[in-house]
Amino acid sequence: MNGCFITGTDTGIGKTYIASSLLRELKVLGVKAAPFKPVVSGMDENGINSDIQSLILASGFSGNVEEVCPYVFKPAIAPHMAAELAGESIALPIILSAFNRLATSYETVIVEGAGGWRVPISGDHDMQSLAIALNLPVIVVIGIRLGCINHGLLTLESVVRSNVPIAGWIANHLEGRSNVAEKNVETLRTRSPISLLGECAYESSDIGWAPEFNLAEWIDS
Repeated sequence: MNGCFITGTDTGIGKTYIASSLLRELKVLGVKAAPFKPVVSGMDENGINSDIQSLILASGFSGNVEEVCPYVFKPAIAPHMAAELAGESIALPIILSAFNRLATSYETVIVEGAGGWRVPISGDHDMQSLAIALNLPVIVVIGIRLGCINHGLLTLESVVRSNVPIAGWIANHLEGRSNVAEKNVETLRTRSPISLLGECAYESSDIGWAPEFNLAEWIDS
């Protein structure tokens, strides 16, 4: 089963943007791909979550929201806290069952985690636990801004220690390109234990994939 698990250093650093971009490219390539957002916390007054909407729009998914997101909570807080407020608990087997249903119908499933790599989803599990269970190649999104070197390296090192398959990391420029931003990317690149896949400008339609990362070849592999 082809696919990937997209995680990041924090919330609001571009995971949905990257996941949506991948889904759009897969659709152009003629690959039948589905989005999967295991848990979402945060809905507007109309009961809509913008991350889910973005993923569904990018992929052209026509099923029910519950199929691509088994757990949706209203408060925009950590998933385990949102579940507790709702009087629920997030069960890893339910997430895995929902994923497997998609995996039987689609060539590729693009999974987007919530928050960062170690964000809890229950008393026993976090996003790392889920990634290990899914065993998909992990893409780490690092938002390029002040503090990104420390956050990025710690996240990358934790991902490597978890022994999951790794695709690489993406530098997402949150504040526009600058000399400092480029130096941050270079520092991360030279110190990172895994490969840089490419860079992109935040809220841009253009992702500058690194030459060594060919999306079509990666899908075929």
